[in-house]
Amino acid sequence: MGTHADLAIAELNRLGHGAFSRAEALAAGHSPKSIRYRLEVGLWERLYPTVYSIAGSPEAWMRNQSAACKWMKGVASHRAAGHLWELPGCEKTPIEVLTATNNVMPHTGVRVHRTKRLPESQATVVDRIPCTTIERTLMDLCGHFGDRRGSAIAVDDALRRGLTTLGALDHCLYLTARRGRNGCGVLRKIVHSRMRTSVPPHSPLESVIYDVIERSHLPMPRLQLTIRDSHGAFIARPDFVYLDEKLVVQGHSKKWHWGEAAESKDLDQHNRLGALGFRIIYVTWADATRYPDHLVATIDAHLRVAA
Repeated sequence: MGTHADLAIAELNRLGHGAFSRAEALAAGHSPKSIRYRLEVGLWERLYPTVYSIAGSPEAWMRNQSAACKWMKGVASHRAAGHLWELPGCEKTPIEVLTATNNVMPHTGVRVHRTKRLPESQATVVDRIPCTTIERTLMDLCGHFGDRRGSAIAVDDALRRGLTTLGALDHCLYLTARRGRNGCGVLRKIVHSRMRTSVPPHSPLESVIYDVIERSHLPMPRLQLTIRDSHGAFIARPDFVYLDEKLVVQGHSKKWHWGEAAESKDLDQHNRLGALGFRIIYVTWADATRYPDHLVATIDAHLRVAA
């Protein structure tokens, strides 16, 4: 029995990223006495009051997050859920759990979010860890980030990768939103904003530029419009295009536009667009975040010249 139970625990330990609960150990065939014995002799180590790990299992964020979810009978949420969904702005995150359980005391190093009700439709599993759905995660992140910039970047990333849709986000708001709930207002504004375009911004910088333009008096450009020459050959797919005015607004970040190969490609694209009569405005992070009014004035001036 012990061998069979220990083999089952080894599998549970693997599936749980190095963590398993007392309830799981009992279900695997261990008795309270055998659990106590393995803890006393050091075969297992206690991570939380009712969550254990096989001795020697490496400590890692995934193990700690999995263990916290098991202990609190909850799901990874907010930045932890964003990290599991690989959303921007959630690269470094604490352990965070959303739970409807009230009889579990918080633990050092764990951020606990309590809720009266967590619908099954808003919980899923990501990389073998219980987690809020992408829609609920984005709503919670909008409450965490507070400002629209970080929230819009996360939402646009999820839309671009096909993790969710504007309809699914709107439905989540319909089911969950209520007066005073953090994040609902910010997410609702972003959803309504993105309904104005057929495709979402394709990078964090594009998300910021989009919001700068939308909040201004400027007309909205077309996003990711394919431009071809008179023979139908592909020329470019710029970030933002004012087609009638033949004006291109292009985000220019270090991540995608620095280095010999990237600069050569940009120069070739610039020349080919210029041959078709397009003017190009390059926008850096500093332009979009520190000097948005100047960016709006620059785009406006180019549009007036074209008119």
